[in-house]
Amino acid sequence: MSKKGIIEVGNSTLKFYDGARKRLHKVEWKSVDLGASVLQAIKSYDEWMLFGTHAKTLDKVLAVFTAHGKAPVKPQKRQELLDTEYKIDELGIDRYLGILGALDVVSSKGDSKDINTCVNTCVVGAGTAWTLDFVNHGQRHIGGGIALSPAKTLQALSEKTGGLPDLSLELRDWDWANTPQSWTSTKGAIAGALKAQFKGVFSEMLSSVQPKENKLHSTESTLILIHGGGAPLAQKALEQLGYKSVIVPELAFIAAEKLWHNKKVESF
Repeated sequence: MSKKGIIEVGNSTLKFYDGARKRLHKVEWKSVDLGASVLQAIKSYDEWMLFGTHAKTLDKVLAVFTAHGKAPVKPQKRQELLDTEYKIDELGIDRYLGILGALDVVSSKGDSKDINTCVNTCVVGAGTAWTLDFVNHGQRHIGGGIALSPAKTLQALSEKTGGLPDLSLELRDWDWANTPQSWTSTKGAIAGALKAQFKGVFSEMLSSVQPKENKLHSTESTLILIHGGGAPLAQKALEQLGYKSVIVPELAFIAAEKLWHNKKVESF
């Protein structure tokens, strides 16, 4: 039996997933030799699948495969594979796979302690951008949204605006449920505005889809599944806002692997 490996090309990372061992390995591609990392993946597996939204890096990864005479596949993104109100071409591959992975998790673990009381699902992709996608109990994707992650927001402020403190390392210690006692310092102003922005974006997204699915706004009836490098921070933020969530790091890979098994793949 051939060994299959799946690679997600992100904005700053490469994630390698070994389906047979259910193991996920991540490397920061900006701090390593990209070609060497990909070559190691080529040597480790007999077949390969690639996906990602970072087009330039994806092209570089593909070039390494081509140079070694290898032809990876990619997941098919087709309207009939996902019941969604989106035009499928407008849905990024990361969101598409995250939603499909969530549907698979819910259907396969419907009797689990965390999932059996939930009738709707919210999928949070916590990467460079934080994406939120909502799936109703009828397994239809009814919409979502995209916002710049807190870490990237802070990075942009630090790089583009002079004289501001770097707060990125303090994100994990923030009390996301409350605004600061004082807005009279630069640090307090940045922290308070960012927390208010996150709370507002999430609440607005929930409110905008709530008329279609009245129960979606209830914390008891909504399962939140999180994947991506920022998952621990997203979980903490949501928890302090009153939402319970479950981190599933391999969520997109679950969907990619299932599509591959069902031959729902195509060439680049």
